[in-house]
Amino acid sequence: MIAEVKDRKGLEQIERLASLTWHEHYGQLLSRGQIDYMLAKFLTVDTMTEQMRHENYSYFLIMDDTDRKPAGFLALQRCSDHIFLSKVYLLKEFRGKGYGSQAFDFTGDMARRAGVDKVCLTVNKHNTGSYEIYLRRGFKVVDEAVTDIGEGYVMDDYIMELNLKQS
Repeated sequence: MIAEVKDRKGLEQIERLASLTWHEHYGQLLSRGQIDYMLAKFLTVDTMTEQMRHENYSYFLIMDDTDRKPAGFLALQRCSDHIFLSKVYLLKEFRGKGYGSQAFDFTGDMARRAGVDKVCLTVNKHNTGSYEIYLRRGFKVVDEAVTDIGEGYVMDDYIMELNLKQS
């Protein structure tokens, strides 16, 4: 089950999940300093609240079907001609159990409901596991970006797009 988060309590859950999933997932790709910096910059309750209020973001908890425990989260941003899949993270114990597929299907449904036929995302160029998953889901690389995020850190990403008319 995927449930939209609309209150502080839900955002606090996502903030905790973000810390767990990012340290699990990015520990081999990024320094601990960069992970902590990015979490503080992008995934605090206050930052997520501002994104929801001013940047057309929606946050969702991905709930385990068995015990209704949070398995992960995703964030979507509504843009004029696409949905930006900003974040999709699962706790290690829930990977490979279909929750990622549910998140992708949900994102496609949200795009269609919004009247757009594209889903876009960015992925770290060295995050080969996620990159391969996106390719299998039909995403194509459309560009690359190196983004300075401050404190001497950069995000070195592929920009990927899924055309829902062709998938």
